[in-house]
Amino acid sequence: MHIDKTGPDQVKHEINYFRTLFPDLKYKIIEMISDEKKVWIRYKACGTHLGKGWGFEASNKFVEFEGATILYISSEGKVKDQWGAFCFYDIFADLGAVPSFGELNKYLRDFKQ
Repeated sequence: MHIDKTGPDQVKHEINYFRTLFPDLKYKIIEMISDEKKVWIRYKACGTHLGKGWGFEASNKFVEFEGATILYISSEGKVKDQWGAFCFYDIFADLGAVPSFGELNKYLRDFKQ
Protein backbone atom coordinates (compact mmCIF):
# COMPACT_ATOMS: atom_id res chain seq x y z
CA MET A 1 0.00 0.00 0.00
CA HIS A 2 1.14 3.51 -0.76
CA ILE A 3 0.48 6.31 1.71
CA ASP A 4 0.92 9.88 0.53
CA LYS A 5 0.08 12.39 3.23
CA THR A 6 0.84 16.08 3.18
CA GLY A 7 1.77 18.15 6.20
CA PRO A 8 2.72 17.29 9.77
CA ASP A 9 -0.90 16.90 10.91
CA GLN A 10 -1.53 14.21 8.30
CA VAL A 11 1.66 12.38 9.30
CA LYS A 12 0.59 12.48 12.97
CA HIS A 13 -2.89 11.25 12.01
CA GLU A 14 -1.46 8.24 10.16
CA ILE A 15 0.85 7.33 13.05
CA ASN A 16 -1.98 7.65 15.58
CA TYR A 17 -4.26 5.46 13.45
CA PHE A 18 -1.65 2.69 13.37
CA ARG A 19 -1.13 3.03 17.12
CA THR A 20 -4.90 2.58 17.60
CA LEU A 21 -4.85 -0.66 15.59
CA PHE A 22 -1.54 -1.92 17.03
CA PRO A 23 -0.90 -0.27 20.44
CA ASP A 24 2.30 -2.29 20.96
CA LEU A 25 3.63 -1.54 17.45
CA LYS A 26 7.42 -1.77 17.27
CA TYR A 27 9.66 -0.67 14.42
CA LYS A 28 13.14 -1.88 13.57
CA ILE A 29 15.07 0.32 11.18
CA ILE A 30 16.80 -1.80 8.55
CA GLU A 31 18.35 1.05 6.61
CA MET A 32 18.33 4.84 6.84
CA ILE A 33 19.84 7.39 4.47
CA SER A 34 19.52 11.15 4.78
CA ASP A 35 20.50 14.46 3.29
CA GLU A 36 19.46 18.04 4.10
CA LYS A 37 15.99 17.65 2.58
CA LYS A 38 14.98 13.99 2.97
CA VAL A 39 15.32 10.96 5.21
CA TRP A 40 14.78 7.53 3.59
CA ILE A 41 13.89 4.75 6.03
CA ARG A 42 13.38 1.04 5.35
CA TYR A 43 11.91 -0.82 8.31
CA LYS A 44 10.29 -3.94 9.69
CA ALA A 45 7.36 -3.58 12.06
CA CYS A 46 5.34 -5.87 14.28
CA GLY A 47 2.52 -5.60 16.77
CA THR A 48 -0.68 -7.12 18.10
CA HIS A 49 -3.93 -6.23 16.34
CA LEU A 50 -5.97 -4.83 19.24
CA GLY A 51 -7.97 -2.07 17.54
CA LYS A 52 -10.86 -1.97 15.09
CA GLY A 53 -10.08 -0.68 11.61
CA TRP A 54 -9.67 -1.51 7.91
CA GLY A 55 -12.95 -3.42 8.14
CA PHE A 56 -11.69 -5.78 10.87
CA GLU A 57 -12.60 -6.14 14.49
CA ALA A 58 -9.66 -6.47 16.88
CA SER A 59 -8.27 -10.00 16.43
CA ASN A 60 -5.51 -10.17 19.06
CA LYS A 61 -3.30 -11.60 16.30
CA PHE A 62 0.38 -10.74 15.94
CA VAL A 63 1.34 -9.17 12.61
CA GLU A 64 4.65 -8.43 10.91
CA PHE A 65 5.30 -6.33 7.84
CA GLU A 66 7.99 -4.36 6.03
CA GLY A 67 7.85 -0.89 4.61
CA ALA A 68 9.68 2.21 3.51
CA THR A 69 9.14 5.88 4.29
CA ILE A 70 10.56 9.11 2.96
CA LEU A 71 10.38 12.09 5.31
CA TYR A 72 10.64 15.51 3.69
CA ILE A 73 12.43 18.01 5.93
CA SER A 74 11.68 21.76 6.04
CA SER A 75 14.36 24.44 6.11
CA GLU A 76 13.69 24.62 9.88
CA GLY A 77 14.68 20.95 10.23
CA LYS A 78 11.15 19.65 10.87
CA VAL A 79 9.19 16.95 9.03
CA LYS A 80 6.86 18.72 6.61
CA ASP A 81 5.65 15.81 4.44
CA GLN A 82 5.86 12.05 4.29
CA TRP A 83 5.55 9.32 1.69
CA GLY A 84 5.38 5.67 2.65
CA ALA A 85 4.68 2.20 1.33
CA PHE A 86 4.27 -1.12 3.10
CA CYS A 87 2.92 -4.57 2.38
CA PHE A 88 -0.74 -4.65 3.37
CA TYR A 89 -0.88 -8.23 2.10
CA ASP A 90 1.44 -9.41 4.89
CA ILE A 91 -0.81 -7.78 7.49
CA PHE A 92 -3.99 -9.24 6.00
CA ALA A 93 -2.39 -12.70 5.78
CA ASP A 94 -1.36 -12.51 9.45
CA LEU A 95 -4.96 -11.52 10.30
CA GLY A 96 -6.25 -14.53 8.34
CA ALA A 97 -8.14 -12.39 5.81
CA VAL A 98 -6.15 -13.65 2.82
CA PRO A 99 -3.96 -16.73 2.30
CA SER A 100 -0.26 -16.42 3.04
CA PHE A 101 2.10 -16.26 0.06
CA GLY A 102 3.06 -19.89 0.76
CA GLU A 103 -0.58 -20.99 0.73
CA LEU A 104 -1.24 -18.94 -2.39
CA ASN A 105 1.75 -20.46 -4.21
CA LYS A 106 0.60 -23.97 -3.26
CA TYR A 107 -2.90 -23.23 -4.53
CA LEU A 108 -1.54 -21.89 -7.83
CA ARG A 109 0.76 -24.91 -8.27
CA ASP A 110 -2.14 -27.28 -7.56
CA PHE A 111 -4.40 -25.31 -9.89
CA LYS A 112 -1.93 -25.65 -12.79
CA GLN A 113 -1.86 -29.45 -12.47
